[in-house]
Amino acid sequence: MSRLSLPSELLQTAEHLLGEAGVETTQANLRRAWSSIYYSLFHFVCCECADNLVGSDEECRNQRAWHQVYRAPDHGPCKVHFARIINENVRLSFPDVIKDLAALFITLQEKRHSADYDLKTPVMPSDIRVHINEVATTIDAMEAVDRKHKIALAVYLVVGHRKK
Repeated sequence: MSRLSLPSELLQTAEHLLGEAGVETTQANLRRAWSSIYYSLFHFVCCECADNLVGSDEECRNQRAWHQVYRAPDHGPCKVHFARIINENVRLSFPDVIKDLAALFITLQEKRHSADYDLKTPVMPSDIRVHINEVATTIDAMEAVDRKHKIALAVYLVVGHRKK
């Protein structure tokens, strides 16, 4: 399965917005960097859902079904589902890597919202660098997750949930 390049390109964009080490950049660039980091992880999650439910080769990725599944995750519901993974994982039985992904997703979504809407709080380049590395590490760690858990995560994120 070839990895979709958009998540890594978005991380590169965040690094570019940070600028060179030791050279000060603007708050606008730092705030946009948070957005790039968050969307890197969001697009990774979307790709994981589509690849694991439809297929990951070029033929599958050109199908309408792949694009429908790719577009199925929604930001708010994903946050809710990821919070459940963190809080109810004994029942859900996802591996720790997916629980870590869930926690990172929620953290990054909150940091992106803060960067976009809380202009009183300055954005720190060091915090951004830490999270760029954390996203890259998390994406790499997901490679080792058993496919059955990836499929379970995809279904959990894109299929409607009924109350008992």
